[in-house]
Amino acid sequence: MEPINVQFDQTPDMAYDMAMHQWKKNRSLKWGLAFLAAVGVFFIVSYFLQPERSSDALLTAVLPLTMIVILWRLFIPFTLKLQAKLAARSSKVGQHRELSFADDAIHIKTNHSSVTFEYGGIIYWDESLQNYFLYIANNQGFIVPKAAFSVGDEARFLDLLDAQGIPQAKK
Repeated sequence: MEPINVQFDQTPDMAYDMAMHQWKKNRSLKWGLAFLAAVGVFFIVSYFLQPERSSDALLTAVLPLTMIVILWRLFIPFTLKLQAKLAARSSKVGQHRELSFADDAIHIKTNHSSVTFEYGGIIYWDESLQNYFLYIANNQGFIVPKAAFSVGDEARFLDLLDAQGIPQAKK
């Protein structure tokens, strides 16, 4: 089969997309924050059930809940975007990349290096609306933008991953 070739410039937005994708899939973090939110709601409900209400008790319940919401919705995405931008300034995130998906391996070429990576090193793949992620560890992998594929190559790429036995991440 003819290799599937893609070329693109890796951007901080791609790194941010991968980081957000990882964060959204982190079940233990979600369960931990959900537990803390449930505790906060419990304290608020118990406050309203008390015959003698103290504003300190309400503040004790509302403050942690507010902090969780701020962390969950604002701070974590902001810091992930900032990390992606800082990485772009201090590393090779912005490099031009050429990937060639052959039957036996992935050939990766950047401005400064060239490497061949066997499919056996990929533990699973996943996708966002804009990118595919080929994970070589739970928090490390290759980003392949969907827009980089030529007509018909995206379907061939997914068939190749399936033929190599690389599973898609669990939803």
